[in-house]
Amino acid sequence: MGKENFDTIMKDRLASFEADYDSNLWNAIENRLDKQDRVKKIKKLGLLCGSILLLGYVFSTLYTKENEVTTGQKNENESKETVSNYSINPRHPDKGKVNILISDNKTENGIKEETKVILSNEDNSTQNTTLTDHSVIRKDSLKPETVKEKAEEKTTNSSIKEQIEPLLKFSSNKSEACENEIIKFEVANQIPDFKYRWNFGDGNVAEGAQAEHKYEVSGVYSVSLSVISQSNANFLNVIKDMITIYEAPSSQFEWQANPENVSTNVTMAFSSPEAEDIKTKWSFGDGNTSNISNPNHIYSKRGIYNVTLEKRSSKNCSSTTTKQVVVNNDYNLLAPDAFSPNGDGRNDTWYPVAIRNSDLIFSLSILDKSGKLVFTTTDKNFEWNGWLQDKGKIADFGETFVWIAKVQDTSNSEQEYSGTITIVR
Repeated sequence: MGKENFDTIMKDRLASFEADYDSNLWNAIENRLDKQDRVKKIKKLGLLCGSILLLGYVFSTLYTKENEVTTGQKNENESKETVSNYSINPRHPDKGKVNILISDNKTENGIKEETKVILSNEDNSTQNTTLTDHSVIRKDSLKPETVKEKAEEKTTNSSIKEQIEPLLKFSSNKSEACENEIIKFEVANQIPDFKYRWNFGDGNVAEGAQAEHKYEVSGVYSVSLSVISQSNANFLNVIKDMITIYEAPSSQFEWQANPENVSTNVTMAFSSPEAEDIKTKWSFGDGNTSNISNPNHIYSKRGIYNVTLEKRSSKNCSSTTTKQVVVNNDYNLLAPDAFSPNGDGRNDTWYPVAIRNSDLIFSLSILDKSGKLVFTTTDKNFEWNGWLQDKGKIADFGETFVWIAKVQDTSNSEQEYSGTITIVR
């Protein structure tokens, strides 16, 4: 049988072949075909997305490199510094010109940085001095005469320092002082028509080439001087820890009548807070003084007395307080002005009560009307009974005598008291 006959027979048989319909088998075949089709679509979509991402990466890389080159060139151009001549003397533009270094560098937020100059004191200590870049001296308002390369920056800054330093120098008449003591400040080289503003570091300010200031609180203070030209160029100099202020001791005090003599109200006890290395001086208003911290003082007469206390520290800082003390009674050692030496047991002897009731150091003398001494003692227990040694008898009724007492008080000052004594029945 030939090949052609075989093919014909097989075609006929296949054409006449029939099979029973099975829905499950048919659905399985359809699902399999659909799944294969979806897989092919997903693969195609994945290839397409990958190609797009690859192209995007290539273009992004090329753009970034180009932008970096452009930005670098721009920053290089902008970072160049311009040195401009600016006259600090508006009356003589050709004299005293200052090479002001104006920087075009900008920070990330676009704010122009200030040009800073470091000034040295004569003792080689440094002062941070800021040359403020105000609008008046911006680069776009000055005509640059010369453009220096970076290699010349050091020389330029040195020139700026040398020309600006004299403009900013200032001094004070003292670097150490006490609270509320006047300190004078002065500009070293005053320029006409320039403005000078001081900041004393304690919240107080002043204007002028010379200024005075008092610090009310102890501490260490930095002082700054702002120099403003006629064209509004502002130069600032700050001297850190320039002034040291020492605390003044407190001179407040209190007083009260001495408890041992409350009824007389003439012996006053004074008191004030004590401290180390503090010198004290009291003035009691009656010509007497004392250096004791808490003295007692006897007033011989009634009246109003201005009592002053001055205290001085080891740093020579002082404070003074004055108060009025009222004395209501005459004192005069509370000496009686008469007694009756008649032997009746009442008022037979005479003696100043204040001496009798104290431990004061004293000397007491009694004289007759001719000035002759008739009695003397330094013993508070030895009272005068009217006996006249030269006459050998008791003084007669009506006779008058003079007494004088010299007393050393608690402040070691000698006080003198005197009065008269009359003999009565």
